[in-house]
Amino acid sequence: MELNAQYVHREDNRPTFTLGELGVQTKGGFAELLFQPATSRWYGIALYNRVDADRDLLNVRLGGPNDVGRYDTVTGGVGYLVRRNLRVLGEVTWDMEQKEGRWTMGLSTAF
Repeated sequence: MELNAQYVHREDNRPTFTLGELGVQTKGGFAELLFQPATSRWYGIALYNRVDADRDLLNVRLGGPNDVGRYDTVTGGVGYLVRRNLRVLGEVTWDMEQKEGRWTMGLSTAF
């Protein structure tokens, strides 16, 4: 079992590089839990993501709305390690702000 977490705080005086633009303060982070039973090729994940900005200008979703002030999601998934560098995976994500879900299935490989 592995637990990962990160917190980020950021301040930008021209976040979109527009002259005369107001500054923005962004903060957020994630917590991720990875679990793989001993001697098993199966693994599971749980992930929580949250990003808040004091202005509506975030664009963090592929194909989702632009100019939002908060991104807040929870994800669960399972995977199978076929070889050291080849994984099959499936994930389900629920967006708590947009009240919609998304699922992903695929292969992950690296060399």
